[in-house]
Amino acid sequence: MTKDIIESYLDKSRLQKRVPEYIRIFMGADALTASLYDDENQLSFSSSTSLRADALTASLYDDENSALYRPQRDFTMIEPSESSVFLQNEETHSTPSFYEIEKSAGTKLIEMDSQGDITAVPGEEKKIATFGLSGCTAVAVVSEFADGTKRGYIQHYSPLGDQLSGLVLRREMGGVEQQSPVSCKMVIMTPGEHCKDPDGKWIMTPISQERVDNLIVKSGINNDKDIKVYPYDLDCDLGSYRQGTLMIEFSSDGETKIYTEMLPVKFDEEL
Repeated sequence: MTKDIIESYLDKSRLQKRVPEYIRIFMGADALTASLYDDENQLSFSSSTSLRADALTASLYDDENSALYRPQRDFTMIEPSESSVFLQNEETHSTPSFYEIEKSAGTKLIEMDSQGDITAVPGEEKKIATFGLSGCTAVAVVSEFADGTKRGYIQHYSPLGDQLSGLVLRREMGGVEQQSPVSCKMVIMTPGEHCKDPDGKWIMTPISQERVDNLIVKSGINNDKDIKVYPYDLDCDLGSYRQGTLMIEFSSDGETKIYTEMLPVKFDEEL
């Protein structure tokens, strides 16, 4: 029954009416245009088109080997358009994220609602960082000791974890204080908003000063010069490599840097 149906569809007169469709499928739109239009730009079912139909019939059906039952067929591959190649290249060569770059570099990464630390001896290179701040508050503390050892600590908590954030920071700093550090420096990175200062200049200030004050108290650091508050703009592109990031870097040459959105913090200057 299937064979009868196929043969009825492959009737020559019927097939000629559907030649454009078949040629479009097997040869592509360009071949269709070339085969259907003569020099006078008129549609023409010439003898050559008829021969194409006969050839198409033979290719679609063979008494001994029906095309419907062939396990494999050869298809003409159409080259991708320039636009599709461009999109593939964009996907293949897209800029790696902060997480991908720093993970491959061996940086210790701290996720939301967690904390972590690293310790480096003189001449040792190490990094610790957090990322994806979008309404959360992060804290970085660098503690240095008499033997040259350095400790880097970072925590990252959402607004719902404000109380826990303070308690966790107090626990960390309590342990540091027992080791009699030579120095401690802290950076608080928190959501900010634009406000005018007394001189009428627009500045970025913390949305919650109470949150910042609580963290400063819990840290136990009394010297204001050792504390920097970095209010960050919530209206930002988190797809950007540096935005919403906080990092501590210990270099082999003994230099220590804290980065807010990949900009080094200078404790002797205003942020």
